[in-house]
Amino acid sequence: MEAKDGDTVDVQLEIENHYELHPTVITRPGGTVPAPEDYTQEALDEWAWEHLFDFTGAGVENGGGSLYAVKVTAASDPRLVGFYYEFM
Repeated sequence: MEAKDGDTVDVQLEIENHYELHPTVITRPGGTVPAPEDYTQEALDEWAWEHLFDFTGAGVENGGGSLYAVKVTAASDPRLVGFYYEFM
């Protein structure tokens, strides 16, 4: 099933914000984002970059490398629950 233009999904996320020079910070934001266009891995990876990346970060002035590990813990579309992506 493909999303139609204007379709949205509510998500709850758990994000591990890893920093080279600072301790890891875990955040648990939620929000409403556009639904994925489809559920192939390629499409979900693109969806994550376009709509989940903005939830990452913990306001740390880093000066070093970072990695953000995002997991969908709850969603109005159950196909997204458990989706995991690492932004490097």
